[in-house]
Amino acid sequence: YRSQKTNPNVRVTGADDTYLTVTDTKLEYGRNFSNPELQSGSTVCILGSGVAKKLFKKKLSDGINQVISVGNYKCRVVGIMESKGG
Repeated sequence: YRSQKTNPNVRVTGADDTYLTVTDTKLEYGRNFSNPELQSGSTVCILGSGVAKKLFKKKLSDGINQVISVGNYKCRVVGIMESKGG
């Protein structure tokens, strides 16, 4: 996002709309993946709170609808997970 960078070894997980339920994860901001996004293969993502804090500092909600780079791909942020406390 802009000139902000995170750890280049950050984990990326492919997921669908059941991921949040299966992992008992809550969103702090934004929303889950929509059916049209899943069906069309849209490049959207949900960020972990640590990555979101690194990219968007103290204004995590500003991250929603921003486009970030994940390797050579660009994706639009639709959600940010709550911190798991770690």
